[in-house]
Amino acid sequence: MVPNNLRNYTLSKNEEDVDAYENFFFKMTHGIILETGGGEFSNTLFFEKIANWRAIHVEADPNVYKTLKTTRYNQIAVHAALCSTSRFVHFVPSDIQAVGIWEAMSPSFINLFHSDLKNHPEKVEKLPVVLCVTVTTILKRLGFPHIDLWLLDTDGSEEDVLKGYDPKQVPSR
Repeated sequence: MVPNNLRNYTLSKNEEDVDAYENFFFKMTHGIILETGGGEFSNTLFFEKIANWRAIHVEADPNVYKTLKTTRYNQIAVHAALCSTSRFVHFVPSDIQAVGIWEAMSPSFINLFHSDLKNHPEKVEKLPVVLCVTVTTILKRLGFPHIDLWLLDTDGSEEDVLKGYDPKQVPSR
């Protein structure tokens, strides 16, 4: 049963989760939500608690992934980054100024936030290495025939991630 005042259950800064639910998914239960990035306090938790949705959370940050595994019991957590083709990438973790995939960062972003790494390639080589795969690969391997909602927040590599999605193989509803 859906509670009357949904805004009491939001974890989103601007209540985006409630707005999406009220405007697009009202009273829909048992949906499938895919979230990439966002950490343990994310929009998917609202859908899990209010409407019994199943969450697939793809997280590249090794530290955030560990937290997800211990705090989000009803989700599927995948430790990987998303990109257009499968490969290994260097991940700039949350203990450094701006997180993300080093190989996907634009030169202007690197100049603004990571000039120290740019000027010291040996530091880049010491960054955590994570597997980067396509979203289609993940969804097919997990056996999900579709997704109902995808929250994509990959700090600048969204365009590359979308190139790795094949709607013919894993459609959205």
